[in-house]
Amino acid sequence: MTHRPFYPAGHEDIFEDFRQFRADCGKPDSSSVLDNVARLEQLFPLKHGRKSVPRTLSKSAMSQFFTGSKGTLPAAGITAALILGHLRCAVENGSIRSDPETGTPHDWECILEAWQARLRQAKRQNRPEPPLPRHGGRQDAGTSSTATGTAEPSGSGGATAPVVPPGPVEGGSRLAVMPTASPPVPPGTTRHTDPVHLTPDESAALVAHGDYGLVLAEHARIGDPEALYQLAVALALDPDHCARAQAWLVSATAARHPAAAGLVPEPGRSIDVHDARARAKELARRAEGCGHEAALEFFLSCVQQAALRAVPIAAEGDEPR
Repeated sequence: MTHRPFYPAGHEDIFEDFRQFRADCGKPDSSSVLDNVARLEQLFPLKHGRKSVPRTLSKSAMSQFFTGSKGTLPAAGITAALILGHLRCAVENGSIRSDPETGTPHDWECILEAWQARLRQAKRQNRPEPPLPRHGGRQDAGTSSTATGTAEPSGSGGATAPVVPPGPVEGGSRLAVMPTASPPVPPGTTRHTDPVHLTPDESAALVAHGDYGLVLAEHARIGDPEALYQLAVALALDPDHCARAQAWLVSATAARHPAAAGLVPEPGRSIDVHDARARAKELARRAEGCGHEAALEFFLSCVQQAALRAVPIAAEGDEPR
C-alpha cells in the first residue's frame, strides 16, 4: 500500500489511519499537542470558522481518539483539533515543511480536508442502511437530517459539522470547494465578494466539465472568493466567456484572494490564456494531491478542451493526401 505522509493511509480501520498519522508527525507528546489545540485560532487562520472545534481537550480524550476505546467515531471538530495540533507539532519537530510566510504546515488545508473526508467515509460505512421511505416520502423517525443533507441516527454521539465546507453527500452533488496552494487569508481581512450570478450559457459551460462546476457556481453565489477564482480560471480558457472571467478575477483580488491578482491582465489587455492554462493544470495537480476527484476531473477537462481549441483546424482541401 502506497502511503502519502500526513494523509489517511487507507486502512480499513480509521483508528489505524489515525495512529499512522501520529507516527508521521513524530509521535509528539500529548502536552505539546493539547497546548497547540488551545492556540489553533492563532496558528491556523481558517477561512470557514471554527465554531465546532473545541478549544481544550483532555489527555484521555486524545487517547480515545487514537485507540477507539470509546467505541464510537470521533466528532469532526475533535478530529480537526487533533489533526491541526499534531501538524503544528510536526512543524516544530521538523517532520513537515512549513510555509515561510505564515509558518503553517505545508498543504495543511488539503490534509485537513482529506481527514474530514475520511471521517465522513467511516461514518457512512458504520451507518446502518436507512429504512425505505414510508408513504409520502416520510423517513423513519429514528433518523434526522443534518445541515449537509445526510441522515444521522438519533443519539449518534453529537457529531458536529466539519470545519471545512461539506464534502460529497451520498445521492447529491454538493462538494467542498478545493483549497488552493495559496497562503490562507490573514485574519480580519475581507473574505467575501459580491454574489456572482451566472448566465445560463456560463453555467452550461462549467457543467460541461463536470459536477464540480455546479459546486463553484453555488459557492460563488454566496461570495466565496476561492470559488470565484477557480471559476474564473476555468472560464478564462473559454473564448466565449473570457471577458466576464476578468471581472471576477478583479472581484476575487479585492476580496484578498492571494492568487487572483497574478492573472488579472494589464488595462486594455485580455487574460493570458497560457497562464490560465498553467493555473488550471496546477489546480488539477492540487486536486489529485487532495484526493478531490470531482475537482480533478473538472480541471483536467478544462485543460484538455483548451488544448483542443489551440489546435488549428485544417480548411477543406488542406487535408494531407
